[in-house]
This record gives sequence, structure tokens and C-alpha cells, in this order.
Amino acid sequence: MCRISRFYVARERRHLSTLAQIQSNQGLALSLTSDAFTRLAE
Repeated sequence: MCRISRFYVARERRHLSTLAQIQSNQGLALSLTSDAFTRLAE
């Protein structure tokens, strides 16, 4: 039982770090696209 929960926690932690990476990548892409749009508007 303890081993299963430890595996589950490790998997969840990896999943959370992957989500954080995706969110930071999305933020980077959003800033880049907003930069491009402001350049186009000028």
C-alpha cells in the first residue's frame, strides 16, 4: 500500500512539473505574439 501511494505521489509530482512547464511555454508564446502584434500595429 505504501509503495503504491509513493509511486502515485511521484507520478503526480512529475505531472505537475510538466503542467508548469507547459504554462511557462504558453506565457512565453503569448508574450512573443503580443510583441509581434504591437509591432504590426505601429
